[in-house]
Amino acid sequence: MSIVNPDNKKMLLSCDGGGIRGLIAVRCLEKLEKIEGKPCREIFHFMAGTSTGAIIVAGLATGISASELAGLYLSRCKQMFKRTPNLYTRFIMYEYDKTGVKEILKKTFGDSVLRELPVDILITAKDTVRGETMFFEKKMFGNMLLREAVESSMSAPTYFQSNGRYVDGGVGSFNNPCYQAVIEAIYYLKYPKMQTRLLSFGTGREINNMKEGEAERTNKFGWLSYVIGEGMDDANELQVRMVRREYVNRGEIEFKRYQLSFTQEVFAKLGIPIDSITNPGIFKMDAVEHLECLDTIAKKFADHITFEEKDGVELGEKPKLEEREFRQYLR
Repeated sequence: MSIVNPDNKKMLLSCDGGGIRGLIAVRCLEKLEKIEGKPCREIFHFMAGTSTGAIIVAGLATGISASELAGLYLSRCKQMFKRTPNLYTRFIMYEYDKTGVKEILKKTFGDSVLRELPVDILITAKDTVRGETMFFEKKMFGNMLLREAVESSMSAPTYFQSNGRYVDGGVGSFNNPCYQAVIEAIYYLKYPKMQTRLLSFGTGREINNMKEGEAERTNKFGWLSYVIGEGMDDANELQVRMVRREYVNRGEIEFKRYQLSFTQEVFAKLGIPIDSITNPGIFKMDAVEHLECLDTIAKKFADHITFEEKDGVELGEKPKLEEREFRQYLR
Protein backbone atom coordinates (compact mmCIF):
# COMPACT_ATOMS: atom_id res chain seq x y z
CA MET A 1 0.00 0.00 0.00
CA SER A 2 1.18 3.50 -0.79
CA ILE A 3 2.27 5.52 2.24
CA VAL A 4 1.86 8.90 0.60
CA ASN A 5 -1.33 8.15 -1.36
CA PRO A 6 -3.23 5.31 0.35
CA ASP A 7 -6.62 6.57 -0.85
CA ASN A 8 -5.63 6.95 -4.51
CA LYS A 9 -6.10 10.71 -4.79
CA LYS A 10 -4.77 12.94 -7.57
CA MET A 11 -1.20 13.79 -6.55
CA LEU A 12 0.36 17.21 -7.14
CA LEU A 13 4.05 18.04 -6.71
CA SER A 14 5.43 21.57 -6.32
CA CYS A 15 9.14 22.48 -6.07
CA ASP A 16 10.46 25.92 -5.11
CA GLY A 17 13.32 27.77 -6.72
CA GLY A 18 16.60 28.20 -4.86
CA GLY A 19 19.63 27.42 -7.03
CA ILE A 20 21.83 24.58 -5.81
CA ARG A 21 19.64 24.35 -2.72
CA GLY A 22 17.25 22.39 -4.92
CA LEU A 23 19.32 19.45 -3.70
CA ILE A 24 17.24 19.60 -0.50
CA ALA A 25 14.02 18.91 -2.40
CA VAL A 26 15.73 16.24 -4.50
CA ARG A 27 16.93 14.30 -1.45
CA CYS A 28 13.41 14.41 0.02
CA LEU A 29 11.98 13.06 -3.23
CA GLU A 30 14.68 10.40 -3.30
CA LYS A 31 13.42 9.26 0.11
CA LEU A 32 9.84 9.25 -1.21
CA GLU A 33 10.77 7.11 -4.21
CA LYS A 34 12.47 4.58 -1.92
CA ILE A 35 9.42 4.39 0.34
CA GLU A 36 6.97 4.03 -2.55
CA GLY A 37 9.21 1.75 -4.62
CA LYS A 38 8.58 3.65 -7.86
CA PRO A 39 9.68 6.86 -9.62
CA CYS A 40 8.01 10.19 -9.03
CA ARG A 41 6.33 10.29 -12.41
CA GLU A 42 4.38 7.21 -11.33
CA ILE A 43 3.56 8.80 -7.97
CA PHE A 44 2.44 12.25 -9.16
CA HIS A 45 -0.14 13.19 -11.77
CA PHE A 46 0.93 16.84 -11.93
CA MET A 47 4.27 18.59 -11.33
CA ALA A 48 5.00 22.32 -10.96
CA GLY A 49 8.38 23.97 -10.56
CA THR A 50 10.20 27.29 -10.64
CA SER A 51 13.89 27.80 -11.48
CA THR A 52 15.80 24.93 -9.89
CA GLY A 53 12.37 23.47 -9.15
CA ALA A 54 11.72 23.52 -12.91
CA ILE A 55 14.86 21.44 -13.46
CA ILE A 56 13.65 18.97 -10.84
CA VAL A 57 10.11 18.47 -12.14
CA ALA A 58 11.26 18.38 -15.76
CA GLY A 59 13.78 15.68 -14.90
CA LEU A 60 11.27 13.65 -12.91
CA ALA A 61 8.63 13.99 -15.63
CA THR A 62 11.00 12.57 -18.25
CA GLY A 63 11.73 9.54 -16.09
CA ILE A 64 14.95 10.57 -14.35
CA SER A 65 14.97 9.24 -10.79
CA ALA A 66 15.50 11.53 -7.82
CA SER A 67 18.76 9.68 -7.09
CA GLU A 68 19.98 10.42 -10.60
CA LEU A 69 18.99 14.06 -10.18
CA ALA A 70 21.00 14.23 -6.97
CA GLY A 71 23.98 12.91 -8.89
CA LEU A 72 23.48 15.57 -11.55
CA TYR A 73 23.43 18.32 -8.92
CA LEU A 74 26.61 17.06 -7.32
CA SER A 75 28.49 16.47 -10.57
CA ARG A 76 27.21 19.25 -12.85
CA CYS A 77 26.50 22.30 -10.70
CA LYS A 78 30.05 23.58 -11.06
CA GLN A 79 29.66 23.38 -14.83
CA MET A 80 26.39 25.28 -14.68
CA PHE A 81 27.78 27.97 -12.36
CA LYS A 82 30.89 28.80 -14.38
CA ARG A 83 31.77 32.47 -14.18
CA THR A 84 31.89 34.42 -17.41
CA PRO A 85 35.49 35.39 -18.26
CA ASN A 86 34.50 38.88 -19.41
CA LEU A 87 34.93 41.18 -16.40
CA TYR A 88 32.57 43.85 -17.75
CA THR A 89 29.83 41.27 -18.30
CA ARG A 90 30.42 39.72 -14.90
CA PHE A 91 30.23 42.92 -12.85
CA ILE A 92 27.70 44.87 -14.92
CA MET A 93 25.41 42.30 -16.55
CA TYR A 94 25.41 38.75 -15.16
CA GLU A 95 27.76 36.50 -13.23
CA TYR A 96 27.69 33.14 -15.03
CA ASP A 97 28.19 31.93 -18.60
CA LYS A 98 25.24 29.89 -19.86
CA THR A 99 27.24 27.63 -22.19
CA GLY A 100 27.36 24.82 -19.63
CA VAL A 101 23.69 25.26 -18.77
CA LYS A 102 22.61 24.91 -22.40
CA GLU A 103 24.80 21.86 -22.92
CA ILE A 104 23.39 20.09 -19.86
CA LEU A 105 19.78 20.93 -20.69
CA LYS A 106 20.24 19.74 -24.28
CA LYS A 107 21.85 16.49 -23.16
CA THR A 108 19.27 15.88 -20.42
CA PHE A 109 16.04 16.81 -22.22
CA GLY A 110 16.97 16.63 -25.89
CA ASP A 111 14.17 17.89 -28.12
CA SER A 112 11.28 16.74 -25.92
CA VAL A 113 8.27 19.03 -25.95
CA LEU A 114 5.78 19.58 -23.14
CA ARG A 115 2.88 17.70 -24.73
CA GLU A 116 4.96 14.51 -24.90
CA LEU A 117 5.36 14.27 -21.13
CA PRO A 118 3.36 11.49 -19.44
CA VAL A 119 2.32 13.77 -16.55
CA ASP A 120 0.76 17.22 -16.41
CA ILE A 121 3.36 19.93 -15.83
CA LEU A 122 3.63 23.64 -15.09
CA ILE A 123 6.85 25.67 -15.32
CA THR A 124 6.96 29.36 -14.43
CA ALA A 125 8.91 32.18 -16.10
CA LYS A 126 8.68 35.97 -16.10
CA ASP A 127 7.89 37.54 -19.48
CA THR A 128 9.72 40.88 -19.45
CA VAL A 129 7.85 42.14 -22.52
CA ARG A 130 4.35 41.38 -21.26
CA GLY A 131 5.35 42.19 -17.69
CA GLU A 132 3.69 39.11 -16.23
CA THR A 133 4.46 35.62 -15.04
CA MET A 134 3.95 32.92 -17.65
CA PHE A 135 2.88 29.40 -16.80
CA PHE A 136 4.19 26.96 -19.37
CA GLU A 137 1.82 23.99 -19.46
CA LYS A 138 0.78 21.39 -22.01
CA LYS A 139 -2.47 22.87 -23.27
CA MET A 140 -1.22 26.25 -24.54
CA PHE A 141 2.51 25.52 -24.79
CA GLY A 142 2.40 21.87 -25.84
CA ASN A 143 4.91 22.32 -28.67
CA MET A 144 7.42 24.22 -26.52
CA LEU A 145 10.77 22.52 -26.01
CA LEU A 146 11.07 21.34 -22.42
CA ARG A 147 14.66 22.61 -22.22
CA GLU A 148 13.55 26.08 -23.37
CA ALA A 149 10.88 26.22 -20.67
CA VAL A 150 13.42 25.14 -18.04
CA GLU A 151 16.09 27.58 -19.22
CA SER A 152 13.57 30.44 -19.14
CA SER A 153 12.51 29.53 -15.61
CA MET A 154 16.09 29.40 -14.27
CA SER A 155 17.46 32.56 -15.93
CA ALA A 156 17.82 34.50 -12.69
CA PRO A 157 18.79 38.17 -13.23
CA THR A 158 22.34 39.04 -12.10
CA TYR A 159 23.16 35.31 -12.17
CA PHE A 160 22.41 34.43 -15.81
CA GLN A 161 21.55 36.16 -19.06
CA SER A 162 17.85 36.10 -19.91
CA ASN A 163 16.46 33.49 -22.29
CA GLY A 164 15.24 35.97 -24.86
CA ARG A 165 12.35 37.84 -23.27
CA TYR A 166 12.09 35.43 -20.32
CA VAL A 167 13.77 35.51 -16.92
CA ASP A 168 13.52 33.41 -13.78
CA GLY A 169 10.02 32.47 -12.69
CA GLY A 170 10.94 33.50 -9.15
CA VAL A 171 10.95 37.17 -10.19
CA GLY A 172 7.64 38.07 -8.59
CA SER A 173 5.36 35.93 -6.45
CA PHE A 174 5.86 32.44 -7.85
CA ASN A 175 9.24 31.22 -6.65
CA ASN A 176 7.03 28.73 -4.84
CA PRO A 177 4.39 27.72 -7.44
CA CYS A 178 2.19 25.64 -5.11
CA TYR A 179 -0.82 27.99 -5.25
CA GLN A 180 -0.77 28.18 -9.04
CA ALA A 181 -0.40 24.39 -9.16
CA VAL A 182 -3.70 24.06 -7.31
CA ILE A 183 -5.39 26.59 -9.62
CA GLU A 184 -4.13 24.79 -12.73
CA ALA A 185 -5.07 21.33 -11.47
CA ILE A 186 -8.53 22.16 -10.16
CA TYR A 187 -9.84 24.80 -12.55
CA TYR A 188 -8.15 23.90 -15.83
CA LEU A 189 -7.41 20.18 -15.57
CA LYS A 190 -10.60 19.55 -13.56
CA TYR A 191 -9.01 17.49 -10.80
CA PRO A 192 -11.66 16.86 -8.10
CA LYS A 193 -11.09 19.11 -5.08
CA MET A 194 -11.90 16.55 -2.44
CA GLN A 195 -9.67 13.97 -4.13
CA THR A 196 -6.49 16.03 -4.57
CA ARG A 197 -3.31 15.97 -2.49
CA LEU A 198 -0.43 18.46 -2.87
CA LEU A 199 3.15 17.95 -1.69
CA SER A 200 5.23 21.14 -1.73
CA PHE A 201 9.01 21.14 -1.26
CA GLY A 202 11.09 24.14 -0.23
CA THR A 203 14.82 24.63 -0.72
CA GLY A 204 15.65 25.99 2.70
CA ARG A 205 14.97 29.35 4.33
CA GLU A 206 17.81 31.62 5.41
CA ILE A 207 17.10 33.96 8.31
CA ASN A 208 18.30 37.38 7.14
CA ASN A 209 17.26 39.42 10.17
CA MET A 210 19.36 42.53 10.63
CA LYS A 211 20.60 43.76 13.97
CA GLU A 212 19.28 46.99 15.46
CA GLY A 213 20.85 49.90 13.56
CA GLU A 214 22.24 47.75 10.75
CA ALA A 215 19.72 48.91 8.15
CA GLU A 216 20.95 52.51 8.41
CA ARG A 217 24.50 51.39 7.55
CA THR A 218 23.69 48.95 4.72
CA ASN A 219 24.99 49.88 1.26
CA LYS A 220 23.46 49.20 -2.16
CA PHE A 221 25.15 45.83 -2.56
CA GLY A 222 24.03 44.74 0.88
CA TRP A 223 20.46 45.74 0.08
CA LEU A 224 20.54 43.79 -3.19
CA SER A 225 21.39 40.58 -1.33
CA TYR A 226 18.82 41.30 1.38
CA VAL A 227 16.01 42.12 -1.04
CA ILE A 228 16.60 39.01 -3.15
CA GLY A 229 16.60 36.72 -0.11
CA GLU A 230 13.69 38.30 1.72
CA GLY A 231 11.61 38.71 -1.43
CA MET A 232 12.00 35.05 -2.28
CA ASP A 233 11.25 33.82 1.24
CA ASP A 234 8.23 36.07 1.68
CA ALA A 235 6.79 34.97 -1.68
CA ASN A 236 7.33 31.33 -0.74
CA GLU A 237 5.48 31.71 2.54
CA LEU A 238 2.68 33.73 0.95
CA GLN A 239 1.90 30.90 -1.48
CA VAL A 240 1.72 28.41 1.38
CA ARG A 241 -0.63 30.64 3.37
CA MET A 242 -2.89 31.15 0.34
CA VAL A 243 -3.22 27.41 -0.30
CA ARG A 244 -4.02 26.75 3.35
CA ARG A 245 -6.49 29.60 3.67
CA GLU A 246 -8.39 29.08 0.42
CA TYR A 247 -8.35 25.31 0.07
CA VAL A 248 -7.06 23.42 3.11
CA ASN A 249 -9.12 25.30 5.70
CA ARG A 250 -12.23 24.58 3.67
CA GLY A 251 -11.40 20.90 3.55
CA GLU A 252 -11.10 20.95 -0.23
CA ILE A 253 -7.57 19.55 -0.71
CA GLU A 254 -4.87 17.91 1.40
CA PHE A 255 -1.61 19.87 1.59
CA LYS A 256 1.81 18.90 2.92
CA ARG A 257 4.70 21.37 3.01
CA TYR A 258 8.33 20.32 3.53
CA GLN A 259 10.73 23.14 4.45
CA LEU A 260 13.48 23.98 6.92
CA SER A 261 15.21 27.10 8.19
CA PHE A 262 18.98 27.32 8.28
CA THR A 263 19.34 27.89 12.01
CA GLN A 264 21.41 26.35 14.78
CA GLU A 265 18.25 25.07 16.47
CA VAL A 266 17.21 23.21 13.32
CA PHE A 267 20.69 21.76 12.76
CA ALA A 268 20.75 20.53 16.35
CA LYS A 269 17.36 18.88 15.88
CA LEU A 270 18.65 17.13 12.75
CA GLY A 271 21.81 15.98 14.52
CA ILE A 272 24.18 18.11 12.43
CA PRO A 273 27.27 19.35 14.34
CA ILE A 274 26.91 23.12 14.68
CA ASP A 275 30.66 23.59 14.31
CA SER A 276 30.46 22.22 10.76
CA ILE A 277 28.07 25.02 9.72
CA THR A 278 30.10 28.17 10.35
CA ASN A 279 30.29 29.81 6.93
CA PRO A 280 27.12 31.79 6.11
CA GLY A 281 28.02 31.51 2.42
CA ILE A 282 27.03 27.84 2.53
CA PHE A 283 23.41 28.81 1.98
CA LYS A 284 23.89 31.03 -1.07
CA MET A 285 22.05 29.79 -4.14
CA ASP A 286 25.29 29.54 -6.13
CA ALA A 287 27.68 28.29 -3.41
CA VAL A 288 28.88 25.27 -5.41
CA GLU A 289 32.02 25.05 -3.28
CA HIS A 290 29.80 24.02 -0.35
CA LEU A 291 27.77 21.34 -2.16
CA GLU A 292 28.90 18.50 0.11
CA CYS A 293 27.89 20.38 3.24
CA LEU A 294 24.53 21.25 1.69
CA ASP A 295 24.05 17.61 0.74
CA THR A 296 24.62 16.59 4.37
CA ILE A 297 21.86 18.98 5.45
CA ALA A 298 19.58 17.71 2.68
CA LYS A 299 20.07 14.05 3.64
CA LYS A 300 19.52 14.74 7.35
CA PHE A 301 16.31 16.60 6.58
CA ALA A 302 15.10 13.78 4.32
CA ASP A 303 15.86 11.27 7.08
CA HIS A 304 13.59 13.32 9.38
CA ILE A 305 10.60 12.81 7.05
CA THR A 306 8.27 9.81 6.93
CA PHE A 307 5.63 11.25 4.53
CA GLU A 308 2.95 10.11 6.94
CA GLU A 309 2.85 13.56 8.58
CA LYS A 310 -0.55 15.24 8.36
CA ASP A 311 0.67 18.66 7.23
CA GLY A 312 4.25 17.90 6.19
CA VAL A 313 7.40 19.00 8.02
CA GLU A 314 8.46 22.62 8.55
CA LEU A 315 11.45 23.08 10.82
CA GLY A 316 12.22 26.53 12.22
CA GLU A 317 10.39 29.82 11.83
CA LYS A 318 11.33 33.45 11.62
CA PRO A 319 11.53 34.95 15.12
CA LYS A 320 8.29 36.65 16.10
CA LEU A 321 8.24 40.25 17.38
CA GLU A 322 8.12 40.12 21.16
CA GLU A 323 5.45 42.16 22.95
CA ARG A 324 8.00 44.41 24.65
CA GLU A 325 9.56 45.20 21.24
CA PHE A 326 6.16 45.89 19.73
CA ARG A 327 5.12 48.25 22.51
CA GLN A 328 7.88 50.72 21.71
CA TYR A 329 6.19 51.45 18.38
CA LEU A 330 2.93 52.34 20.10
CA ARG A 331 4.38 55.13 22.21
